Amino acid sequence: MKANAYLDIETLGADDASLPPPLMRSRLLSILHGYFEQQPGRHAIALTRNPGALRIFATARADFDALVAAISPHPWIRDYARVGYPREVPGDYAGPWVAFRRYRIPTAKSDRNAADGVSALRDRRVAEARSKRMEHFRLHSRSTNQTFVLIVERVACPAASSEFTPDSYGLSTTSNVFGLPQLP
Repeated sequence: MKANAYLDIETLGADDASLPPPLMRSRLLSILHGYFEQQPGRHAIALTRNPGALRIFATARADFDALVAAISPHPWIRDYARVGYPREVPGDYAGPWVAFRRYRIPTAKSDRNAADGVSALRDRRVAEARSKRMEHFRLHSRSTNQTFVLIVERVACPAASSEFTPDSYGLSTTSNVFGLPQLP
């Protein structure tokens, strides 16, 4: 895909639901992830300044038709989200580009250098995520039936000049870094 078009989805009613905007956005990403898994590599997400919104990118405005058709009937989307109108990324866009990639923090159990349940690598990665104030999502895995935190790192990068493939959350990975335009 290429980041030629985008739309914003904003969460609503956080006060009514007694949930802060970041938790509402986590629920939104969970719903989008279900669709992204079925349509791999077609959409990428960017985090906006609004903690209750996500910006979704696609190759063309028409790519959003299937997305909106799939998520609109969902009761949570119907009651707590507003799907914006698709827009084209200006062809002459010369502003900053940012990669949004998953930032992994290993468990002490998975760190081969951990000793007595203490992982220096894990501690270092947690400290870095906190110091950089990385945004995170609280999600629930259907495959393992466990709750986990997905941390997103912002990395400035050059404009995307070729096609790229986002992961099933719409993010870059360490082996597949791509930039998205940081539009207002």
